Amino acid sequence: MSEKVLNKVRKIAKIFSLRYNRNVFRINYLPKRELAIISYLGGNPDFSKFGNNIEERTNNIEDFLKSQEFKKEARKQSGCVTNSLIIAKYIKSIKNQKVKKYCEIILKALDKNKDLILVSKPTNFKERKFTDTIILHEYLHALLNYNNVKLQKKKKEYWKLDEALVKYLTDLKV
Repeated sequence: MSEKVLNKVRKIAKIFSLRYNRNVFRINYLPKRELAIISYLGGNPDFSKFGNNIEERTNNIEDFLKSQEFKKEARKQSGCVTNSLIIAKYIKSIKNQKVKKYCEIILKALDKNKDLILVSKPTNFKERKFTDTIILHEYLHALLNYNNVKLQKKKKEYWKLDEALVKYLTDLKV
């Protein structure tokens, strides 16, 4: 991660009086396919047609893996924020052994007290250029989580507001 990204996060935290601790967040790079599965199981609202809770999503994982949504997600450069509690919650109910293996590997890499920023591995120059933008976006989600600013905790449909806030902060000129 570039110092430029960290400096911007630090400045945004200062402007909005948010607690900032660089050591609270970790970044791991995953293949796009694995990240798509983690994002799906983690509750990404883009995949709500496959279920709105962990049980429904784990039961429908085979349908998701065959879907156009998965194929599209597994090709794009993306990121997400998760933690060991979220992954541990759904890992028990996963029947697909390959998916279970992905989740177990990620779970071992997690520190129980830290959010983990997962970013898909860039596969070409264009994606490498875009990686800092994705890291900044996800780092800002993690910063807001760390400061208990998560509107979707109040109401699940407010995830769009969380995204809008992070988008605003990402585009902020500091």
